[in-house]
Amino acid sequence: MAALFRKFWDICLLSAGPQDIPYSKALLKSLLLVYFLIESISWLASEDFERAVLATGLDTLILFLFIYLTLKAFNKTPRFVQVSSSFLAVGSLFQLLELPLMYMLEYVRQNESAGADVGLVLIGLYSWSLAVFAHIFRQALEVRMLSAFVLTLCYVLITITAIQLAFPDIGQ
Repeated sequence: MAALFRKFWDICLLSAGPQDIPYSKALLKSLLLVYFLIESISWLASEDFERAVLATGLDTLILFLFIYLTLKAFNKTPRFVQVSSSFLAVGSLFQLLELPLMYMLEYVRQNESAGADVGLVLIGLYSWSLAVFAHIFRQALEVRMLSAFVLTLCYVLITITAIQLAFPDIGQ
């Protein structure tokens, strides 16, 4: 287990890729459960339980659809399990890093106090996560980093748009 965690951490450090993760549907299912729980807890910083679970479900559905359709477009669908596992594991790691900051930011927002430091750290973590997601796409699709980054931005924009359309007042 420690070796697997180390592989996911190496992906975060851009020194490993989804091809270094074992092809395991059981691992994918376990990571899906972990991701869903952590993402839901993150949404609970600003939303009630039902909306947190629904937003997480929508986010997860978009993630799987985007990965599948992107791999299909590049004729690399056999990589779906490893790429999805990588996204779920890395996404969970980043959510764990961001979770205390999200709750601190919500506290700052509710108490109308300055929270610029928390916001800057969150921006740094978001930037790092975008770079890691682009790295996963680059490795999985065998494309240049710029192309992978554009795909990552498309995924993020689609996810944000879909969640805002489904929940117009989310995060307010």
